[in-house]
Amino acid sequence: MSGLKEKNKKTRKKNEQSNFKKTLNTIRKYHTPLNVIEIEIKILPSQHYKMMRIGEHLRIIRNTVVGVLFKNYKQMVRTKKYRDLMKQYRLVTEKMSKQNTDIKLLDNELDSLKEKLEELREKYNVTFDFARNFGAEMRERKFSLPDAVTVLSVCEMAWKSIEKILFSDGENPYFYKRNDFVTFQGKQAERCIILKKNKKNSELFVSHNGMNFSLIIKKTDLFIQESLSRFVHYMENSVEIDKENVERHLSGKSILPTYRIRNNRIVRKEIRGKIRYFLQIVSEGNPVVKRKKDGSFRHTFGTGRIGGDIGTQSIAIFSIGKVLLKNLAERSNSSFKLEREITNIQRYIDRSRRTMNPKNYNADGTIKKGKKTWGFSNRYLNAQRKLWNLQRKAAESRKYAHNEDINYFRTLGDELIMNP
Repeated sequence: MSGLKEKNKKTRKKNEQSNFKKTLNTIRKYHTPLNVIEIEIKILPSQHYKMMRIGEHLRIIRNTVVGVLFKNYKQMVRTKKYRDLMKQYRLVTEKMSKQNTDIKLLDNELDSLKEKLEELREKYNVTFDFARNFGAEMRERKFSLPDAVTVLSVCEMAWKSIEKILFSDGENPYFYKRNDFVTFQGKQAERCIILKKNKKNSELFVSHNGMNFSLIIKKTDLFIQESLSRFVHYMENSVEIDKENVERHLSGKSILPTYRIRNNRIVRKEIRGKIRYFLQIVSEGNPVVKRKKDGSFRHTFGTGRIGGDIGTQSIAIFSIGKVLLKNLAERSNSSFKLEREITNIQRYIDRSRRTMNPKNYNADGTIKKGKKTWGFSNRYLNAQRKLWNLQRKAAESRKYAHNEDINYFRTLGDELIMNP
């Protein structure tokens, strides 16, 4: 533990940035939209085995960091000093909400309380620096398969779960189960998960942890092909594009879309009983406009204002030439069919569980209290896998329905005003 405290005190020396670099970072941070595209990647059996082991190491590191942070947090919360500081903090915020108070004086008092709370968190090791150093030490000591960047990413995930408890309404952190998939998150496009171009055949591939994965791209998918070509164009002409954007920003002109890759991540999904891997590319600029097979645009863009009122199940939209009232996440009759199948299989799973474990239920059908052992039949397990696949289909259907609605609303106008 003392070694971690010494690491926390060390700080890296930062080189001063040039004015060009500062302006470029400002453009990337405040004046550039982001979009995400997803492409399936091909994984060999040996690579799949290694990725599963890396994922398991990341899961253990993340859960361990969360557990240590939460333990330190509970120790800090039990102290009298923390309770007194939080009581003073609540009193000051209540006074600030009243109008007839000296806001400037209370702001100074609030800042002083925040500093004391931060010192207390550092004393009890409830900080992001501690989480990052603890995860790095675990990687050096035992779990050496993941690289440093992905370990840093899972430490950030762990800190966010504790941050929600510290500064929001969270109560207990979530711990990943053994079969849960952890995302392989890259922080930069040039590190950890890298999209590269093969110089021999000009094909793109993904490199991660000494492994190379080819992209699975359909010949008819013009959206993915055009997006990748934009990425390659920026890779080859990044200096000229950045220089032009800086000049446009300084002269007050609009910024051109660069399609610079911000970072990449690899996501694992179980689809119809098979584990498949997908590359998610986070890039700068608006997404490429989708086209049909003949090259024409799939969606048109309208101009003008659109008014809308959204509810829990339906949405009302009106523009100059159109009035519409429709249900949310409703594509076709297949949506209702999926919901019915999910309901039926959930009933079957409940009946099977009760039949296999009659001793765990009371006479009125409620579950008995205390420790219990559960047994499940093979049919139950198969039905559970089928239920997961149906729920995945339903979630994808809802997502596509929302996207289709947004595309249609965009054809009516370019300024959407919703009733809050």
